[in-house]
Amino acid sequence: MDIRSQLLQGASATDLARRYGLEVVRDEIEEMISHDLADRALNAAISLRNDVLIQMAARVILCSGSYGEGANTLAKQHSRA
Repeated sequence: MDIRSQLLQGASATDLARRYGLEVVRDEIEEMISHDLADRALNAAISLRNDVLIQMAARVILCSGSYGEGANTLAKQHSRA
């Protein structure tokens, strides 16, 4: 199973980073952000404690207006904007 599928099924981004390498998982999270999966990417970025990805995903969620209330609330909690 590929990394994105594992993240979408709730796998820990930290565990995946240990298995596949941090850079590979970060790249996949960035791809998820740009493909309308920012809510899932935000959870993965929080798991990795990667502030750059957290801010990127939070901005996409807050600006798009197309994510649910839960994603918006989480994005607001982690956004510096």
